[in-house]
Amino acid sequence: MALRLRVHNLVFICALIPLWAIIPPTVGAGLAPAPGRAPALPCSSAAAWLGCPGYAVTATLRETWPYWVLILLALAALALGFSRWRIHSIENRNRQLAVEVAERTLTLAGQTADLETLYQADEELERHVRLDAVLQALVNLAVDRLHADRSAVLAWDDSHERLTIRVARNFSARGRALISFAPGEGFVGQVMLTGESVTVADAESELHRGVERAEVVEAVLGEGVRSFMHIPIRLAADEGAPHGEVFGVFCVCYDVLRAPHEREQRLFTALAQRAALAVQNAQHFAEEQRRAEQFRVISEVGRSLASIRDIDALLQEIVRLIQNAFGYDHVGLALIEGDEAVYHVGAGKLWDNPDFAFAPSRLKVGAEGITGWVAGSGEPLLAPDVSREPRYVWLRGSSTRSELAVPLKVAGQVIGVLDAQSERLNAFDRSDLTVMQSLANQAAIAIENTRLYENLGKQVAQLTALQETNRAVAGTLERDTLLKLIMAQATTLLQADGGLINLVDWERREDEVVAGSGAGLGFLGVRGPLDASLSGWVTLHNEPIVSNRLRTDERVAANSRLWLERDHLQSAALAPLRSKNQVVGTLVLIKETGQGGFDQGALDLLVAFADQAAIAIENARLYEEAQQVAASQERSRLARDLHDAVTQTLFSASLIAEVLPALWENDPAEGRQLLAELRQLTRGALAEMRTLLLELRPAALIEADLGDLLRQLAESVSGRTGIPVTVALPAANAARPDLPAEVHVAFYRIAQEALNNVIKHAQARQVSVSLTCAQAPVRVELRIADDGRGFDPAAVSPEHLGLDIIRERAQAIGASLAIQSAPGGGTQVVVMWEEEF
Repeated sequence: MALRLRVHNLVFICALIPLWAIIPPTVGAGLAPAPGRAPALPCSSAAAWLGCPGYAVTATLRETWPYWVLILLALAALALGFSRWRIHSIENRNRQLAVEVAERTLTLAGQTADLETLYQADEELERHVRLDAVLQALVNLAVDRLHADRSAVLAWDDSHERLTIRVARNFSARGRALISFAPGEGFVGQVMLTGESVTVADAESELHRGVERAEVVEAVLGEGVRSFMHIPIRLAADEGAPHGEVFGVFCVCYDVLRAPHEREQRLFTALAQRAALAVQNAQHFAEEQRRAEQFRVISEVGRSLASIRDIDALLQEIVRLIQNAFGYDHVGLALIEGDEAVYHVGAGKLWDNPDFAFAPSRLKVGAEGITGWVAGSGEPLLAPDVSREPRYVWLRGSSTRSELAVPLKVAGQVIGVLDAQSERLNAFDRSDLTVMQSLANQAAIAIENTRLYENLGKQVAQLTALQETNRAVAGTLERDTLLKLIMAQATTLLQADGGLINLVDWERREDEVVAGSGAGLGFLGVRGPLDASLSGWVTLHNEPIVSNRLRTDERVAANSRLWLERDHLQSAALAPLRSKNQVVGTLVLIKETGQGGFDQGALDLLVAFADQAAIAIENARLYEEAQQVAASQERSRLARDLHDAVTQTLFSASLIAEVLPALWENDPAEGRQLLAELRQLTRGALAEMRTLLLELRPAALIEADLGDLLRQLAESVSGRTGIPVTVALPAANAARPDLPAEVHVAFYRIAQEALNNVIKHAQARQVSVSLTCAQAPVRVELRIADDGRGFDPAAVSPEHLGLDIIRERAQAIGASLAIQSAPGGGTQVVVMWEEEF
């Protein structure tokens, strides 16, 4: 075809050349040279070609027959070329029309298929109520109509806090588990965040550029994906989202490298719009269900609250049920305490954050915030836009845009406020107000009933605890231990954060902090005048008081205000400690800011406890006096023992020393015997003195080596009675186990009592003491034997307490005891102790 066109064009051009010859002479007349000038250059290339000068050639040729033949041939060629050109033009136009018809036919077929696809999508919207079923149908259509290999819808998953696959086709279970995104992360996250679609023709190349996490890249490529399209599922615009909220991301994937064409993209966009419509329909359906749920929740709350008896659990259950049923972003409950509405519990997104701190948690009734206004007026308040509500107080960390607060009333008195907040404008309507007020009425009755039940239970528990405390206090006589016990029991009984015990010095008119707990520990030993402190006021007036505003109480000592500020102390309850109609001190309990104050019931309980504590403190004082008397008596006993033992021994030694020089001159042999007796007497006296010193310092018994103690006892007996006592101990280099202190002391006391029995009753000539030890397992054996007159163990008189004392000491440490004796056969006492594992 191209060759024919070139030939026709060549003929047409050649036919035009002879036409120059037919141009009339007048056409070139204007080109003739002026008179007197040289002839102009030839103006006709055809004339020059014919070899004729000027226009004469034309005139000559015009009269020849070849000229006219040439003219006819040129005209024929011209006509033929024109006809050929016209035919070619018509053919080209027909071909173009055929192509356009084919393209339009294909376009119409594609549009018909697309319309059919969208019609099926609309049918799925009408057929299914559940959102996941509609989304699954749309995913199936996307795979079938877009000739994709797999498809999925990814949406936000609150439990994982990521975008995860909600429905899919042809994705493996492993792929579904691994493929997830944070907002802005990867291609899917970018689509979710920006709301702009993404098309990738070469997935492997793009994914390896670092925009995706490595495990996601591995999972996607492992599914065989080589190209994909992501498009946002954008909901209709509203006031909260002017450009429409992005619900999720619709994806189609191909196992080959390809770039989807425009029609496929349009169809995919239309399917995404159907998905958005399905989401909105599901949301509207859920909204209707929520309305129905409201009435069900009213009934359920009433049943649930009626069975709860713990006030804290009740309050938490109220807000939890309401938040779960209605999906409010925040639900809180405040109770009236004095002139403040104090928030105790809440539920919602903020409360799920462990770092959330409710602030402000205390609002002045009638003066601060929507909650304060409702608490003061007793009327509900609905704020569709809190930015336009002057009474609104911002809750730290929240994004609240609308709020609903209703009062909790019992017998016409406001006891609290139930508050719901949302991050959407106009989130509440009159039906919400009606439902919330109904729930608040039920909650108020349940709270009041629970309070009455708790108060009754608390009174019983307090009486029981007071009785147990009295038993514990009455069983303790050591003063410091008693004061600590009183402090611990009082703070626990009245749920205080700390406390003090002050004892009064009436001569100086001062009191001193002698015990403390919690925030009161830092004031141990502090003294202050009675006329310049809160505890002094209680002492002087002999009257219990409660002060729930310590920082402004004029009776508080000036040097204590810094302490109150530092430790955030707010409330105190004080009761006098009375003994024999005289105040001997004060019992003080304190609470920190935000822990509630003390009421009259708490003060009455503190007074009852203080009366019992005062009796216990007086008993402890009497016990200390008795101990002092006992100590005096013990010193007297030691003095007697010193006189009976050491003094007599030293007196005997003194007599021998006086006669020894004269006797030595007359009879040196007898003198040497007396010198040995003198040595034995002095060693015995020294041993007796050491033993008495150990009695004065019981702690020294634990510090001393058990073998040394046994030697000391043996020397004491020998020095006092002259009876030889041999002591057998483990070798000096042998390993000895470290005995518990009570075992160490018990072995010493048993040996001491056994040797005393030998001195008093045995009339022995020889005594032996042996101690053996083993390491694995730890075992210690003490054996004391004499060759005295012995006795019948079955015939021992109850008046002889020595053996009973030995048995009691052995039993106290879990040791085995064996006493072997017979009349005339001596006595052997064996004590063995083994370490328990």
